[in-house]
Amino acid sequence: MEYKLDPTFGPNNNGIIITDISGNNDRVTSMVLDSNDNIYITGFGRINNQSDLIVIKYNSNGELDNTFGTNG
Repeated sequence: MEYKLDPTFGPNNNGIIITDISGNNDRVTSMVLDSNDNIYITGFGRINNQSDLIVIKYNSNGELDNTFGTNG
């Protein structure tokens, strides 16, 4: 099976989302899609020299949901 990126998805319309949270080795641990096709990402990153839990919400088009938490 061949997979292709959706060229209409993401802020640059290239099918890819990259969100640098802490400037360090952020790690995604899980993703979930809700009934409105919003995407939730959880993971870990180093913030203020501590390992912190990260939760990010993207709208269905791949744009960061700036109404969620602190700018998404």
